[in-house]
Amino acid sequence: MPRRFCLILIALLWLPVACAAGSERRIHVGYYEFPPYSYTDDQGHPSGVGLELTARLLDEAGYQAEFRAYPGARLYNGLIDGSIALWFGAPGKPELAEHTLESRYLLGQIALNLYYRPGTAPPRSPSTCTTDRAPRRPDCPTTCRAVA
Repeated sequence: MPRRFCLILIALLWLPVACAAGSERRIHVGYYEFPPYSYTDDQGHPSGVGLELTARLLDEAGYQAEFRAYPGARLYNGLIDGSIALWFGAPGKPELAEHTLESRYLLGQIALNLYYRPGTAPPRSPSTCTTDRAPRRPDCPTTCRAVA
């Protein structure tokens, strides 16, 4: 009986140590499809230079990234309700300002091109682009209006 009691006591004392060793600090990272920066590859795995950088930074800090792709609106809602802990998107989103903390460091910049069809007048600026044929991204900083 004392031997069984000692084994149970040792097992109970060892259990928290064993559980802590197996668990890692994980962070839920949301992203949207924006190749080659962030996208889901053909095998269904998160991929892209932005995701790789995020994973490396979190690993250095002692965290493991759990990536999941979201449409723009669901990503924003997840950041607002706290179900998504991290997003490495564009800074200065007024709708997220009350709910998120932005880094003071800019990790990179992406140039976007504005294309138009041959035979049509070129848009004067991105804020005058036509949106009747192409869906507007929810993270687009400008409101697109039809060219007059």
